[in-house]
Amino acid sequence: MHIDAATRLEGDHGAPLALSDFIVGQRVKVKGDLQADGSILAEKVKLDDDDDFEVEFKGLIESIDPGASSMVVGGWQVATNAFTRFEGEHDAPLVFGDFSVGQFVEVKGILQSDGSILAKKIELEDDEREHDFELEFKGLIESIDVANSSMVVAGRQVLTNESTRFEGDDHLPLTFADFSVGQRVEVEGILQPDGSVLASKVELDDDLDDDEIEAEFKGLIESIDAANGTMVVAGHQVLTDAFTRFEGDNHLPLAFEDFSVGQFVEVEGVLQPDGTILAAKIEIKDHPLPEGSSNVQSLGTINSIDLAGDSFKVNGVLVSIGDATFLEDLFGVSLTLEDLRIGDFVNVTGDLQADGSVHSTTTSMVDQFFASPQAPENEVLGGIWTLY
Repeated sequence: MHIDAATRLEGDHGAPLALSDFIVGQRVKVKGDLQADGSILAEKVKLDDDDDFEVEFKGLIESIDPGASSMVVGGWQVATNAFTRFEGEHDAPLVFGDFSVGQFVEVKGILQSDGSILAKKIELEDDEREHDFELEFKGLIESIDVANSSMVVAGRQVLTNESTRFEGDDHLPLTFADFSVGQRVEVEGILQPDGSVLASKVELDDDLDDDEIEAEFKGLIESIDAANGTMVVAGHQVLTDAFTRFEGDNHLPLAFEDFSVGQFVEVEGVLQPDGTILAAKIEIKDHPLPEGSSNVQSLGTINSIDLAGDSFKVNGVLVSIGDATFLEDLFGVSLTLEDLRIGDFVNVTGDLQADGSVHSTTTSMVDQFFASPQAPENEVLGGIWTLY
């Protein structure tokens, strides 16, 4: 993730922040543009408190470890840190040392991989003895045990019984047998002492995971690998799987083999760690440069440059230049092809050729923050690993 002078840094309620206000481990949401090297130039970075495994429960404090700033509440190990809020009656601020064994408290926090809870808030409560531990999260079904009516979702054992509700799109009633490995679901239920979840509801969920980087962009299909079900679109390697939807005009269902090199498509998917994109949907679109236009114009990011061939690609479209082509920077100063860089945002004016390429008459550098690029726009939600 890169930022520059135009990047907006925000906290709660849009409050402006500086880079120094962020620390490793904080959860943030990033919106920006995918670069040719797979990195993202951030338009906005915002602190985000949403977590898939946020839990809330009440119980008695059974023991306290002042040295580790932790306690056991209702049988659960609760850890605290510098960001934990401690409150008493009427939200009066407290400190860890104000709590004692036997007090009844409400805990809000994040379930950790070892089964402990990292508390965001611990609040003194009246002793209501409400010990149910409600949990809500999303994930892929990794395995299904039909005999025991259970499944593993996002690495967690999910139990069901006669009271569990199963739902599809628009809350359509389903049965346990309607679910299969690989589907994305949302689970609501009660955390059990052994770490499993007794589900009150299991619902099919089409939303992408919060920690995934969603990518959406358009471009020409440059090559197709039918054997591996992949293609290159606008310079990006696009993967498909059994869950990828292929569509034509008016959302007509298609198959992978219905696509061919040269078609203009829109890709929606998830950016992978290696820079490829796993497509959720690939849809044929009208080409933005209609044949017969004598003077076409296109805004976009340079994907590649061929100095020997006097050409470059913008959003996957081949742009050639000649002796009469005028190249200029943001201030109208003349440039050469050698001055252009991959990732530059440009405005290309020229003539559409029979093969779908463009012969440029003028190519101008453009400030991408005051234009409408076709480069993939992405939203990222996750923890900060490093600051540099």
